[in-house]
Amino acid sequence: MVGGLLLMGALAFMLPVGAAFVSHGLIQSFANCYRAYRLRHAIHWPIIARYTIASAGAALVMTLLSWQ
Repeated sequence: MVGGLLLMGALAFMLPVGAAFVSHGLIQSFANCYRAYRLRHAIHWPIIARYTIASAGAALVMTLLSWQ
């Protein structure tokens, strides 16, 4: 957590705030995807499948509720 704060501080020091936010998001996304790739053997895939199905269902319900 502190690493992300330090990264954001360094980026905000060197870049405009908007560009720092976008850069921080891209760097963190790459880091998280790489970490998931490296630890893929430890991922319990049935949990990911259930989470994905439930998230898709919730998105569908929200879409139907907001339909106008």
